[in-house]
Amino acid sequence: MKAESVEFFINDTYLLIFAPLMFMLGLSLILSFAKVEIVRAEMFWNVTLYELFVNLACLVYYSLINIYIYREKIHLKHG
Repeated sequence: MKAESVEFFINDTYLLIFAPLMFMLGLSLILSFAKVEIVRAEMFWNVTLYELFVNLACLVYYSLINIYIYREKIHLKHG
């Protein structure tokens, strides 16, 4: 593990590439069900499976984009 270069995975470019892929993966997981009853199934506190997957996918997507924007802003300030 010491010889591996993990700097790419914390790089800003990786975040910019990875964010939409995670969003599409999250939405494709929920839209891949053939039966609508599965999508409409309530998980807990009257939250459906669709709402849960979409909210989690959006949370990850926008969090990664915000981290990217924050890091780019820091890089521009410090040269």
